[in-house]
Amino acid sequence: MKPTLIRTTFCLFALASAAASGPATAQTRLAEQAMNCSAVLSIFSQAYANEPALGAKFAKAVDIFTEVYLKESAPHTDVQEATKRRTAAVQDFRQTWTTRAPYFIENAVICGAWAEGFLGQGERYQFVPVYPKVVAPHIRSQYQAHADEVLKRWQP
Repeated sequence: MKPTLIRTTFCLFALASAAASGPATAQTRLAEQAMNCSAVLSIFSQAYANEPALGAKFAKAVDIFTEVYLKESAPHTDVQEATKRRTAAVQDFRQTWTTRAPYFIENAVICGAWAEGFLGQGERYQFVPVYPKVVAPHIRSQYQAHADEVLKRWQP
């Protein structure tokens, strides 16, 4: 097959797949990443509720990620649905934290780095920072320590 024919075939397949999934399930990758980070930082917010500065910082990040999720989600997605999805994700983390602790910690580092990109813009963010693939060492150590503390607080 010629490269042009391969690209055309691939594009048609992608369009057919998107049409088959329908608008009710249309979630962008950005929406999924934002929901994941909303759940992770929701856990942080709960764990640090007794520490006003950190608790408020993490709660603000939850609000930002929820807003990004709503903007990037299928039409007619509302805050109530976003809250249900976040609650389900938090429950999943809670049920599997003992076997997935390293995954949770790395996820927390990435979400924390992304949150810093939003929070660093001040009271209202003007742009969506790129989802991080590389994390500065000081941010990595900061969020690894927070994640370790969250995991300690979850222990029965």
